[in-house]
Amino acid sequence: MLACEPLCAMLTPLRCCIVALVVLAACAKKKSDSAASEASAPVCTPEDTSGCEQLARRYLTGEKVGRDVAKAAELYGIACSAGRSASCYDLGVLYSSGKGLPLDLTKAAELYEKACAGNVAEACTNLATFYQEGKGVAKDVAKAVELYSRGCDLGNALGCSNLATWTDLGTDFGSDPVKAAKLYERACKGNDTKSCINLGVMRVTGRGVAKDPAAAIPLFEKACDRGAGEACYNLALIHYNGDGTPRDLEKAHTLFTKGCEGGDPEACVALGAMLIAGEGVPKDEARARAVFWKACERGNERGCDYLERTREKAKTKTK
Repeated sequence: MLACEPLCAMLTPLRCCIVALVVLAACAKKKSDSAASEASAPVCTPEDTSGCEQLARRYLTGEKVGRDVAKAAELYGIACSAGRSASCYDLGVLYSSGKGLPLDLTKAAELYEKACAGNVAEACTNLATFYQEGKGVAKDVAKAVELYSRGCDLGNALGCSNLATWTDLGTDFGSDPVKAAKLYERACKGNDTKSCINLGVMRVTGRGVAKDPAAAIPLFEKACDRGAGEACYNLALIHYNGDGTPRDLEKAHTLFTKGCEGGDPEACVALGAMLIAGEGVPKDEARARAVFWKACERGNERGCDYLERTREKAKTKTK
């Protein structure tokens, strides 16, 4: 209460008492909150290793404790040894990233294997990537396919997507577009944006599935709404060409703009072409040059070519 003496000297006795009561109440609450926090803190014991897992996550994130990756790894190790598969996966991620721990892909592979055996879908997918690329283990295509399939079956969309892409391209084994389309569909339902785009392209072209541009629209819309510029571009093309839906240049312009802003250089080129021609929008050569420049900056040769042409045209007009 000594800290309140200068304040009390400026107040009436009654108000001084009120201030004192408020301070006491605040102190009591702080002690109570502190005690409650300590009581709720997880405890790592041999009898209940779930506490080790929870405490490890706190040390990893710095939640209510100082961040300490080494301590987190130690606790994950205890929980993993006790059969907690999620901890094996989390520890594997630390070893495979090399952030806070020495990079050790062999150790990471061993931990992912244990976690995958315990039905941690992400661990199966990560281990599949290791076998596909020969990281931390000897390259084994058949094993990678098996693990991607397991991760996919356990509900990991990335596992479905990676296997779909591999199957679609036919890298290391024959291409199977029909199987790839089914896998893309599973991954898209699991909110894998790239898979939604790839499945949409297959529906537009009829590769691996019946050709149906109208069925591609919701797939591209889903991905475009998530900020995928490539999806916005593909959706814009459908509306521009009237492929499976009435032609709509205004909508195409909006979507080409969104795709360009989302980083797709082809969308920038298409948008620039519409602006140059005044197709569905007023002619705007200055804006066209700006979007061609964006495309060129991203390494698109057509964008660079169009940019040069529009610059030359602008110079001719000023002469």
